[in-house]
Amino acid sequence: MANLRIFGPHLPELSKEKKDVKRLSGWERLIHIATLLSFVTLAITGFIATFSGEPLTGGLRLIHLIAAPIFSLGLACMAFTWAEDCAFAKQDLEWAKVCGGYLFHVEHIPAGRFNGGQKGFFWGVAVFGVVCMLSGAARVYPFMGVTVQDIFYQAHRYTSLFLVVFVLAHISLGTAANPGTWQSALTGYVGMRWAQKHHPLWWAKIDKSHD
Repeated sequence: MANLRIFGPHLPELSKEKKDVKRLSGWERLIHIATLLSFVTLAITGFIATFSGEPLTGGLRLIHLIAAPIFSLGLACMAFTWAEDCAFAKQDLEWAKVCGGYLFHVEHIPAGRFNGGQKGFFWGVAVFGVVCMLSGAARVYPFMGVTVQDIFYQAHRYTSLFLVVFVLAHISLGTAANPGTWQSALTGYVGMRWAQKHHPLWWAKIDKSHD
């Protein structure tokens, strides 16, 4: 119980409050879900090949090759949609100093529409995602020698692994650690107290717009 109080979940009652604050548009939910599902498909098919010790062939290879451009397109759409919101600001340093309140009990943590951790996740996924996509494409359409192809293989392999770790952490923090969060990915709405707790600067801005 002590560990749960330190690392989460935080304020489980927030999952039960009325969700009437719009956080994500239909477009944002679409690209988020499409990118996540395509990535999960890539991860599963890729790990099957890794554990079997054999290259992807047949139906699994086809599924992998279909999911790859969907993931690439989704990543590009996310970059264009959220790059401005994910630009680092002064308050993100304050967020980082207290680890977002996950390791220390802090009442008021400054955060805009996206907090420092979410911004770091966004840019991490963007960078590793681009490397993963380019190295994967180079494997599908080999144009250099064996040594260079092996470099592409290792780059694809390890960036994929990092992305899996990032996404698992993202899912964990959006579910068990922060009740009332994951529903916004489906409905686009969060509760007022959730907004005040997790993104007070964003809430203050939208609250004023409703005055």
